[in-house]
Amino acid sequence: MSRTNAVLDDRDVLKLLRSRVRDAGGQAAFARQLGMNRLHLNRMVNGKKVLGSIILGPLNLRILFTPVGRRGRADGRNVPRLTKVRRLSRGCCKARGHKGIDMLGSYVRALDGDELLELLRSRVKSVGGQSAFSRLHRIERTYLNQVLSGKKPPGGPSILDALNLRIVYAPAERRGR
Repeated sequence: MSRTNAVLDDRDVLKLLRSRVRDAGGQAAFARQLGMNRLHLNRMVNGKKVLGSIILGPLNLRILFTPVGRRGRADGRNVPRLTKVRRLSRGCCKARGHKGIDMLGSYVRALDGDELLELLRSRVKSVGGQSAFSRLHRIERTYLNQVLSGKKPPGGPSILDALNLRIVYAPAERRGR
């Protein structure tokens, strides 16, 4: 039985990151705590750089992918084996440890990285192969091959656009439960 998780968009994660940076005493102090370059942190805090795993770990978040559009459908088809997750918006949800976020009563469907790869493989197969899929969606064939073979992560913007998905963030699953 799957649990319901909270889902955050980019703005909510940036708001959470900014509050953690403020609590740490500034960007330099927060970057020192994480052992990362302050300039990279500055670019992430200002929304100029994609949030990486070095930031998502301390924020206790993981990346999920949700369909763009209505009722959990991507490209007019149901996305296979989706996890139901609870959507959050701006406000305050201190019970979950997320400052500046409010819980809503709605749900969104989400895929993790493995499920995204499974969906991509099925779409590539239904179109007729990697070359046909890459021509149809104007994706580099070599990049698509690297994603499908596991050499590159599946969350690139061209892949997400082709599957009609977007990135959201959810609390990381607790281990040992």
